[in-house]
Amino acid sequence: MLSIKLRFRMLRIREIRKNQNMNQETLAAKIGMSQSNISEIENGIHNPTLQTLARIAHALNCELSELFSESPREQNTQRIIEALSVLDDEEREKIAAIAEMIAAAKQS
Repeated sequence: MLSIKLRFRMLRIREIRKNQNMNQETLAAKIGMSQSNISEIENGIHNPTLQTLARIAHALNCELSELFSESPREQNTQRIIEALSVLDDEEREKIAAIAEMIAAAKQS
């Protein structure tokens, strides 16, 4: 029988956990796991079971599907790319200049 291992590198556990100011130790304690197991799951080294993922989602107060969805940042990036695809070079240059001005203002 062919065994297929899935890697969950794209899971958003770390992102959601950090957004809640929760460390790995706290999450691990909430679901009865070791901190090292949480680290391995977040880094795609350990493949969690569906039951473990459900416990993690519950501990993070989110839906299981949220662990697999694109982050808002990724969604916004995709929206920008799609919008830029219909612009000509001059319009893209203007958008780039505006983005650079916003980034510069944010850094100062």
